[in-house]
Amino acid sequence: MATLDGSVDLASERADAALLADEAVDVVLRWLDAADAAETDEDRRSARRLHRLVDDRSGVAFTMQFVDRVIRPDDQRVAARQLHELAGGRAPLPRFLSPIDRMLLRAGATLAPALPGVVMPLARRRMRQIVGHLVVDAHGSAMDRHLSSRRSEGFALN
Repeated sequence: MATLDGSVDLASERADAALLADEAVDVVLRWLDAADAAETDEDRRSARRLHRLVDDRSGVAFTMQFVDRVIRPDDQRVAARQLHELAGGRAPLPRFLSPIDRMLLRAGATLAPALPGVVMPLARRRMRQIVGHLVVDAHGSAMDRHLSSRRSEGFALN
């Protein structure tokens, strides 16, 4: 702010900047409160799952490989071989999976080549339960339902 003689009143400018900063902090705090109030228990669970998955060094890579190699193939035998290769060895499974899910995944990977019609629907269903909020089928009605649901929640999608 300039004074009558053309000099700058630094104290006044500092006070204006401090007031602006305080107002900005108040706005952000209101936004955070509104976001917390709107968040559901399912939102919180989903956020915790996402955090565990992303925080796990191998979590994202494993999930992408599982989706591409196990969920995507239409042929159950092909998917079963991929599951066996991906999770049937001695390499550690990602830590974002619970101990029970890791045990079931190992068992399924072992049994999948011999029983693809039994194991593959179960393995696919369980992985969709775990990461389905992150991965949406791009084909057909699943994607249409997802996009429609997001639009009805007020999200603009590209």
